[in-house]
Amino acid sequence: LDLIITSPPYFNLEQYGENEQEDKGQIRHKARSATEYVEVFLRPVLTQCARILKPGGTLVLNLDDNPRADVRICEPAIEVLRSLPELVLVGTAGLRKASGFGQCLHTVTQSKAEPIYVARKQQRGKQ
Repeated sequence: LDLIITSPPYFNLEQYGENEQEDKGQIRHKARSATEYVEVFLRPVLTQCARILKPGGTLVLNLDDNPRADVRICEPAIEVLRSLPELVLVGTAGLRKASGFGQCLHTVTQSKAEPIYVARKQQRGKQ
């Protein structure tokens, strides 16, 4: 793939099921902490994204912390991106929000925005 744009479930904030049965399979019931979420869900997802990107392809990741719920996943997500040898973190942008938590703890911002991380898969033979 040339481009992957993803906004994975934000750990315990995911709630897509319309009934109890649909709700049972969600990641918030499989990971008891943000650390576990990163290891059992986010790292495998980002690893597979890096695997299927073409050299020179771009991964765009929309993810945010929620300090009110004590969920801090931005820094671990950046660490995962940086740990994947074929990916290079090339920048961060902000997705402005009308409402919500939207202030990643590692950034300084006046307006509420969710961070958008942009990584590129290295061309073969380039480091």
